[in-house]
Amino acid sequence: MRQRTFSDSQIEEFMHLHLTKYPDAVERMHFVMKHPFRDNDEQMSRTRREILDTAKHLAFFHAHAQEIPKDRLAKVADPYYHARHDILSDVIAHVAAMLGPIGSYEIEE
Repeated sequence: MRQRTFSDSQIEEFMHLHLTKYPDAVERMHFVMKHPFRDNDEQMSRTRREILDTAKHLAFFHAHAQEIPKDRLAKVADPYYHARHDILSDVIAHVAAMLGPIGSYEIEE
């Protein structure tokens, strides 16, 4: 399991702003997680765009991008490339954790 980049308080700040802008975001993400065998490409793309749109309004996201270690920038020099990956991973992991441990909810086709 990947270690989280952002703190609980930062993720909570993100979720507060995100759900203000996109009130049904968690339900849509849970739907995709519970129905992995459906064609969810459009929903996943929408979720990604919305998360990145929210992140760009948060100071801690920009600060994180500026603090990315130089060795991590060896292959991709754009620090926002890495910061976007980090926020996406942490938010999706946070929303998935709301469903409980893997195997405790029913996956539907």
